[in-house]
Amino acid sequence: SSLDKRAVNIELGSVGHWHFTRSKTLNFSVSDAGGKAISGLKPTVTVRSHAGGVDTYRAEAGQVVDNGDGSYSVDHTAIDLGSGYSSAYSIAVSVEHEGEKFFDAWPAEVVRDGNERIMPTIGGTKYAYQVRYAWDPGNAAPGDEVTMYLEPRRAIQTGDQLNTEQPWRNTFNNLPGLTGLSVVVETAAGSPVATLTPTYNGLGIYRATWTPPAAGDYGVSFLFTDPFNGFAIGRAETSYPLAAMAKPPEQRLTVLMGEGEIIGEVNGGGERVLGEFHRWEPATLTVRQGDRVVLEVKNPRKHAHSLILPAFGIDTGPLAPRNGSKTVEFVATAPGVFRFQCDLAFSEAAERCDPDHARMVGYLVVIK
Repeated sequence: SSLDKRAVNIELGSVGHWHFTRSKTLNFSVSDAGGKAISGLKPTVTVRSHAGGVDTYRAEAGQVVDNGDGSYSVDHTAIDLGSGYSSAYSIAVSVEHEGEKFFDAWPAEVVRDGNERIMPTIGGTKYAYQVRYAWDPGNAAPGDEVTMYLEPRRAIQTGDQLNTEQPWRNTFNNLPGLTGLSVVVETAAGSPVATLTPTYNGLGIYRATWTPPAAGDYGVSFLFTDPFNGFAIGRAETSYPLAAMAKPPEQRLTVLMGEGEIIGEVNGGGERVLGEFHRWEPATLTVRQGDRVVLEVKNPRKHAHSLILPAFGIDTGPLAPRNGSKTVEFVATAPGVFRFQCDLAFSEAAERCDPDHARMVGYLVVIK
């Protein structure tokens, strides 16, 4: 439940067993202190991995689904795991209700994925194998070196002692002494790309490295022979997906707090400056969906200003007068028109913002 139980409770549904590279639907509900469901909110969900990866999903960007009954959902694929069997993740949800913000977070665990139903019969005896895998990084781009971690295991039970309905419930041992080792990388169409020779990394893990030459979907197979019984595993048992995603195009933009003068006539026919006005220049920024946006925000004015773009989690914080600037980065994941504005309330004494604060608004246009 939320940290402030008097007003809003946030409950995360069971995450269950979460496998590397598998999409998981995260469900949560929001209710008031009396247990009444609250729908129509604009939640923000942040998923963090122990390796430092951060993914943020926002209702304003269409990434969080409002189910209309006080429950909400978002899909996330865990891609940070590294060399360990499992990795710690955290799931944080924040909502705003009646002018107040509420927040809660929960731990989760992501484990290696892999085929757990390899059950050959050798010499009249049935055996059970598992081959788990993980890639680091899990979201490689062409030109990135990918480290592949592969963990083959054999059950100590055989024959009628095996649990064939739920084979993962058998007791498995690691296999450090395998022979005939190779890692075969193929395109999604089955064309061979690379054959690698893995090395034993200790703790039951075999390791190989490979650099995707181009964006696309690949299949990775771990081939080996178990000297214990002569079983030779093939591509059909261990063809695992590896996606190489093209790096998004980069758009470098600059926006600054502009200033103009309001000129008016005075008695006698002369003109004088009656006041100032402030606006973002340019007031409209345009990018394409999927672009990686590098936005430099400048403040050459005499008072402090800031820029927030809530749909993509951008908040520069206060920018110092005259020469304050900050560069922020984000990926324009959703199409639409998104408002940005100064978030500092006007205070003459504090030299913060200006009287026309409410008009310091601009728009980011993300086109498909």
